[in-house]
This record gives sequence, structure tokens and C-alpha cells, in this order.
Amino acid sequence: MLNVPTSEAMLTLATLPVPVVSAVNGAIGGGGIGLALCADIVLAAESMVLRGGYCAIGLSPDVGSSWFLARAAGPQRAKRILFCNEKISARQCAEWGLVSEVLPDDELDARARRLALNLAASATRAIGRTKSLVDGAAARTLEEQLGHEHRAMVAGGADFESAEGVAAFLEKRPARFS
Repeated sequence: MLNVPTSEAMLTLATLPVPVVSAVNGAIGGGGIGLALCADIVLAAESMVLRGGYCAIGLSPDVGSSWFLARAAGPQRAKRILFCNEKISARQCAEWGLVSEVLPDDELDARARRLALNLAASATRAIGRTKSLVDGAAARTLEEQLGHEHRAMVAGGADFESAEGVAAFLEKRPARFS
């Protein structure tokens, strides 16, 4: 057990069985890095600037910042961000895999809302299973991953979402997930 409220909240947020979208604008640093990057899809405004900041004030990362940075950008870039306190532009964050999409500032909120609504109307149980598969893939062998995929496929095949999805496909209509 973590016994640290912020850590428990981050673990809960990062492992939700539904997609999480973050929309980041302005300056982001410190624990805000972890909060933003724990999302499944990270959108950024063109004006967004990321700055590690921790070492510049004699502290080490918290709120999962080191974990999310290392997994998204790799350990070398994560260390550079966290050690050097350089400003990293939204475009550079996209190139390094920290954000999914960079948008004009005035389009960020609308894009995030559209994306969230689209995901909410999708097969969220299938998305949750897929999220679990992708999040666990790096810690598994291929054989283990294939087993996890098989179990998720069997569970999905017995789910109401797949019945609706297959029917919609055969009827050449959009699926209507509840």
C-alpha cells in the first residue's frame, strides 16, 4: 500500500479501466508532468512548455513524473528533462512521444472534448481491456502477452459490446454502444 494520498490518486487515475485524456496548455512542470502524462492520450497546445524543474530546486521527481517520462520518452530523454531544467516545447514533446497531438491554443479544449465524447461513445470495455494489454506489454514476454490477449479476446467475445459491434458491422451501420 502506498499510504501517500497523491500516489494513491495517481495510481487510481492511471489504471482506470476507461480512457483518460489530458489537455495541456501553458507551462507544465514538477508533479504536473506526472498528472498530464498519466493519461492515455495527451493533447497539447502549441504554447505548452514542459520543464522538469525538480533538480533545479534540490528535489527529486514525484507524482509518477519519472515513471511516465521514462516510459514515454525513454530513460535518456527523461534524465535530460529532469536533470537539466530545460524548456521543452510542445512540438519537441510530440517528437519525443510525450504528447499525441499539438494543436493551436484556441482549438485545444474543443478537440479534447470531442475526443473524450467520441471515446465515451465507443466500446469502453474493449478500450479498457486494450489499455490493460498495452500498459502491461513491456513487462511481459511475447508468450505471456499472447496469453493475456487471448483471455481478453475471449472476455470481449462474450461481452455485449462485441455483439453490438459485430451486428453493426454486418448491417453496415455505426455501432451504438451504451
